Amino acid sequence: MTDEETIYTRHGRHSFFRDVALAAGPGIGSAQAAQAHDRLERHREATVKRHELLQRSAVVDLERRGIYALAASATQSRAISATSGAPAFMPPRWLVDQWASVARAVSPLRRLVTSVQLPPDCMELRIPRFDTAAGVVPLAAENVNAPEIYGTTDEVVRPVATISGDVLLSQQLFDRGGEFADQIILRDFAENYAEVLQQQLMDGTGETGQLEGLRTVSTAAVNGVPGAQLTTYTAGSPTNAELIKRIGELAGKISDVRKRPPSALLMRGGRYFAIAASPDGSGNTPMQRVGVGAFPAEADTGPFGPVAGLPVYLDQTIPADLGAGENQDTIVAVRARDVILLEDPTGPHFTAMPGTDDAGQLTVLLAWHQYVAAFTSLYPSGIGTLQGTGLVYPGSEF
Repeated sequence: MTDEETIYTRHGRHSFFRDVALAAGPGIGSAQAAQAHDRLERHREATVKRHELLQRSAVVDLERRGIYALAASATQSRAISATSGAPAFMPPRWLVDQWASVARAVSPLRRLVTSVQLPPDCMELRIPRFDTAAGVVPLAAENVNAPEIYGTTDEVVRPVATISGDVLLSQQLFDRGGEFADQIILRDFAENYAEVLQQQLMDGTGETGQLEGLRTVSTAAVNGVPGAQLTTYTAGSPTNAELIKRIGELAGKISDVRKRPPSALLMRGGRYFAIAASPDGSGNTPMQRVGVGAFPAEADTGPFGPVAGLPVYLDQTIPADLGAGENQDTIVAVRARDVILLEDPTGPHFTAMPGTDDAGQLTVLLAWHQYVAAFTSLYPSGIGTLQGTGLVYPGSEF
């Protein structure tokens, strides 16, 4: 069997996206279209084999972690599936790797959370959760019976969501762009995917096909499991010094209730740089203080800081129009490893539908979709939010 990397390589002759467009185009009977279709078919055969290996790996990994998948009523191979009447193809590995790399750089949570492969052909995932300490107690003396204290469990159930997007591109880009078109197209899609994923992980409702976001996790205890932590900073004339104290207070709440410290702060860029530029009592800025600036930025989103001893990651999906005056933002602290993100390892999937736009210009409609699920509230008390009138967003008061 031909290996997929011998067909579409990083610096090879053939463009994956161009072949997808050719194979779906109006000139489907042409020699070029036939050759493109043949390459895609050979690529599909190779990716199906890899897909089967990934399926077995994903199932074993999830069973080891105690995550159970409920299969869909109708299953199909996701290496090629039907979307809007057109075949959807999985790109070659080097493009998938680039997709993942770009998405990690744009979405800080995607880099920080526990990442697991989404199992194949399922629509719902379940994780059993202990509500109490599983009946573990010390024995008072030798040769005595263990006390009858039993742990109880419930289940955290999450659906598999679909994130998708599309764009109209010029036919000339496909005809003349070569491998550069592949990289440009995939990078733009990956950035869009990462931004939507970050927004979902932060503010998704958990309903109607959305993921559950950190800010929507309930603060109420459920079956004895403590909820998310909340700190409110109320001030008519807020200061950054007081704000940092409240951030520390929030981190302390998480540490006490979760019995593990948070690992990161997420805030908007304007909020972090306002904190970083504020002088202390000696007239020095935080960046001049000993120990601050120990986290050089590894990517556009961070880590920066620290602030209150925690690394800061920038997240522009956090709203800045909260509160009665619609001028407040919020700061989120999280023990990121508590969050489990599951992404389809065979995705993203691409579909091309050539045609013309409303102006009659020659275009190609390129669409993509990716399957994803997330367990955000497996340990709700590992999440904390700082809000209130003391968080009037910098610059919004002018």
